[in-house]
Amino acid sequence: MSEAPTTVGRVSLFLTNEMRARRAAELGEAYRTHRGAVVFLDETFSLQDPRDRFYAVTASVVSSENLDNCRQALLTGYDADPIHASELYKHSQSASLTKAIDVVAAQRAMHCIVVRTDVERGDQSGDGARRACFSALVPALGAGKTAATLFVADSRGTLAADRVDSDLVRQLRVEGKVPRGVTLLHRMPSEEQLIALADVTGWAWRQRWLRTSQSHRFDPLEDRVQVQVVSGIRAN
Repeated sequence: MSEAPTTVGRVSLFLTNEMRARRAAELGEAYRTHRGAVVFLDETFSLQDPRDRFYAVTASVVSSENLDNCRQALLTGYDADPIHASELYKHSQSASLTKAIDVVAAQRAMHCIVVRTDVERGDQSGDGARRACFSALVPALGAGKTAATLFVADSRGTLAADRVDSDLVRQLRVEGKVPRGVTLLHRMPSEEQLIALADVTGWAWRQRWLRTSQSHRFDPLEDRVQVQVVSGIRAN
């Protein structure tokens, strides 16, 4: 049984071919059985600058009937390669970055929410801030007439780290803060191209928030993004 490493940030997640097939089947079944919108999640954060330690989670919301169209739009021109805005910028692929932003902005069936929180002084890893973002975001999108029941988050790089998020959503269900049918799955961008919707949007928002030389990259997306600020949660 062969193993295929995939790098997520600085951490490698190793999946056997059997695991990949099982994860693909699980995601496909989730798409078939869940009704309503699907939410794709990705994070961006800054933990080093003491003047602005923040954590933000971007949620890109797409109705179930528009998933295939959005995915095809992302695949066009990029083949099966996952889109990472930060990597495109890092490697000075400006034209590809512009195209990625334009493709995401053109998905009129999508709307986005960025939930941001300050990182508490004792929260060195940002885990408390991440919990605060998820605790605000999942109940907000998992309730109401247009409730989303399926959340697909960018993998954190290890199965153990992914389980921390899943345990939080399970806790929210037990506490009655989200409906019992709400499900969170983690996938890598190579497993689900639609995660790029949140990746690109979150990266562009970050440039605006930090007022970098690339802050104009957020312009095509600005009218599609709602920003919410929440209080942090102290890390244990």
